Amino acid sequence: MGNVRPLRLLFCGKLGSEFNACWQHSEVMRNFNFDLSVFDFTHYMQFGLITRLQKFANGTAWEFPRSAIIGFNTEFIHRIKAICPDIVWVEKALLLLPETLSEARSILPNAIFVCCQEDNPFGQRRTEVPDWKHFIDAMLLYDLHFTKRKSDFAPYKLHGAKRIAIISHGYFAPFQHPYALSEIPNHLKHDTVFVGYPYDHRVASISHLLDRYRLVIDVYGSKWNRHWVYWRHRQRFHGSVIGHIYAQAISGTKICLGYVSSSNLDEYTVRSVEIPACGSFFLAERTPTHQEMYEEGKEAEFFDSDAECANKIRFYLHHDEQRQKIARAGYERCIRSDYSLERYTREAVQKILQLRG
Repeated sequence: MGNVRPLRLLFCGKLGSEFNACWQHSEVMRNFNFDLSVFDFTHYMQFGLITRLQKFANGTAWEFPRSAIIGFNTEFIHRIKAICPDIVWVEKALLLLPETLSEARSILPNAIFVCCQEDNPFGQRRTEVPDWKHFIDAMLLYDLHFTKRKSDFAPYKLHGAKRIAIISHGYFAPFQHPYALSEIPNHLKHDTVFVGYPYDHRVASISHLLDRYRLVIDVYGSKWNRHWVYWRHRQRFHGSVIGHIYAQAISGTKICLGYVSSSNLDEYTVRSVEIPACGSFFLAERTPTHQEMYEEGKEAEFFDSDAECANKIRFYLHHDEQRQKIARAGYERCIRSDYSLERYTREAVQKILQLRG
């Protein structure tokens, strides 16, 4: 008997700059027995200042530029015809029209169409409502949806989703691991750090920690310059970090804060695994998921208020041995429980292969 050819998988995502979550997913996919092709649609989603101003002005009546929609959907069908994949994996393809997905299914009637969606199309970010229109309209055309929260299941089913499964955030082992202090540049070594966007209550909380509690908090991430706290404490804001630089900034920090996004209805984020995986002390909002992932006071610490957060920052900055013990235990739990992206992607692939029979 001849060798069985590997399944062809078309990975469609906004890879953007290297090292983002979508890029990490595509890299992990290379570890499996697929003939992998990648459709990076980043440039279709890059809009100029005028388009962004139109979105701000039009609110929920805003629509994606027609040229971007036409270009994306034309290229999607071109890739479908050229590659003839057995599996189509799609991540946040907001420009993908339902009629295009229907056409792709008619071209490939035996292919499995999968959507992996970590953001929440039914969350509370009102400015993002128009972004999700095409995705929601096309929801019933996918064979399988992966989402990171069980609360998504009901609205997904309401909009016609056939099958829904959980895919958890995981750490990307090639970059996210402990670094020796000698490997980390001095400008990436901090007492307390938060990495992330200025969503929801994070802005007020960071502002309170800096102003009311007089703590030194360094912040990495974009869009903070839209808020007054940035202009009051510009020296504490450092912009975005990616790849091994991001991991070194976490590994070189004594305490890393973990805020969830209430508007996304999250109980944990990708940093809930990346911070312990890098060997740093994880001080996060107290949520049921965080409490399931780590034992409080032994593998991580949690808080319900800015006051509790501030008190624990002060305490653990002055108790190195206790902080380091918890950080080590958090790392060991992360590794022992295998909170890795490879594990969660492997489990997702197994669910897809089960659909093929």
